[in-house]
Amino acid sequence: MLIDIHVEGAGRLKMNPPLHRSRKAVSTIVANLLIMAMVAAVGTTLFAWTVTGYGAYQSQVSFYLSDRSSSAKERFIIEHVWFVDGDDDGLYDQVELYIRNIGTIHLIIEEVYVDGVKEDVTTPELPLELGMNQVGKLEVTLTEKVSPSALKEIEILSSRGNTYTVYWEAR
Repeated sequence: MLIDIHVEGAGRLKMNPPLHRSRKAVSTIVANLLIMAMVAAVGTTLFAWTVTGYGAYQSQVSFYLSDRSSSAKERFIIEHVWFVDGDDDGLYDQVELYIRNIGTIHLIIEEVYVDGVKEDVTTPELPLELGMNQVGKLEVTLTEKVSPSALKEIEILSSRGNTYTVYWEAR
């Protein structure tokens, strides 16, 4: 509803009633509300995605650090090495290894290498599990016979990836 006002000399003026708003102002407010809602939705989505990614990353780091801490607590040594001539031909074809767990957690021996070659353990079967301060004996059949006075590299590999290497002269 329009109100006509007549002012002398000015002609006729049309005025809107004071409570009536223009359509342009209403659509601007609605547009601003829609943009704010979209920004809030995108922000919430990004926040949720970031929190999920951070949680996954944190669990991976936690697993890695706990695994590394277990590896640091695992320590072992080769106490004795005996080369054995099983067929009395003057060459050694077996090795007896005595391994001591000196770490603060249990130890699992997975593999034995002599001069970089993975050897078969005959007694006991691998993996060999040792508690704290326990000694275990491994009997290893060599793939190549060893002559007396030969220097051999013997490497033990644990289930956590730790290795212990010793050089021993065959006697």
